[in-house]
Amino acid sequence: GSETIEVPVQSSWKDRNDLLGFYNDFKKQYKETEFLKALYKATHDPNNIYIIVLDEMNLSRIEYYFADLLSVLEKPNTEDWKIELISDYASVTQSTKAWPKLIHDGKLQISDNTWFIGTAIVDMSRKRDMYTIYTYDNTGKRNIAGESLRYASSGKNEPLVYEKLSIYTAVPGEDRKSYNPNLLIDTVSKNNNVVLIDADFSTPLDYFRLAQDIYIVQDMNVLNISQITMFLRELKQRGIGMEKIKIIINKYVECSLSSKDIIDGIATYTSYDLKMFDELFNPKRVQYFILPFDVENYKKYIEMVYKYSNKFSSFTKEFQDNLNQIINTIYPTKGKVSVEEKHYTQESSKGQKRFGLFRKKQ
Repeated sequence: GSETIEVPVQSSWKDRNDLLGFYNDFKKQYKETEFLKALYKATHDPNNIYIIVLDEMNLSRIEYYFADLLSVLEKPNTEDWKIELISDYASVTQSTKAWPKLIHDGKLQISDNTWFIGTAIVDMSRKRDMYTIYTYDNTGKRNIAGESLRYASSGKNEPLVYEKLSIYTAVPGEDRKSYNPNLLIDTVSKNNNVVLIDADFSTPLDYFRLAQDIYIVQDMNVLNISQITMFLRELKQRGIGMEKIKIIINKYVECSLSSKDIIDGIATYTSYDLKMFDELFNPKRVQYFILPFDVENYKKYIEMVYKYSNKFSSFTKEFQDNLNQIINTIYPTKGKVSVEEKHYTQESSKGQKRFGLFRKKQ
């Protein structure tokens, strides 16, 4: 099983005490926080997964309150994941109220069944849809969003925060080649567990090179496949491995055109004169997902875009289940991923940084 615990971050947080609590000398008692209680619970319930969500974590500077914990979690051996709560433990009174019950020698062992997840979108598309969707109603948001990519490119982490999502975007038309791809992705990845890069055919190739996975989004319109195969062939010729490729078949309907036909079409580049063929990847080994077409879902999607929203909770259960399969592949929380049609699956170790590119048509 798994349990998700939300801890709201406050803009007033200035140091680790706001996250982990502190020992009150006057009361001779440790002041616990909800975050610390969640760690206790996870540590002493190793058979379940605990996901602790720091809601709006960018409201305060992350390095102010999270630095000590982050340095512990970066240690390769989980046995060393011990966070010090009371530095001068020996001098603390032996009163039962002096410290949390589940710590030893002033330190709490953090179990590897505890996951900390921060999610980010890096908007490297030509149209900058993220800028439009998330800033339409607020000049202040536009000012933050408009500088977020440029800041990340210089090593400064100041994204636009929307609920639990960190958004790195820019004003449409800004030159994407002006950014430093390595420093930009390094900055974002240091502050988030899951990084999704919204890309298109004009996105600089360095971002595909840096990505861990590349998700191709293709609908039932097979006339678009030639553009995708041309682009994939360019990636392959530039040394970007095709083993990164995963496919999402969007708006799928049952007809004579099967999912296998679509995948076979994407897997092979064919020249316009039909004289040259180049297999880009093995279609029998690629991982793919299906998002079925539904008229009611499509209506809700149109309304969602019109209202500048991104809520999928009202979509059909089938759509949400299929979407969750994709999410669980990007950042697994339930063991091995099982997806439709029993195609090739690949496991990912817990705690690993995830970088995905969603390829979209122009």
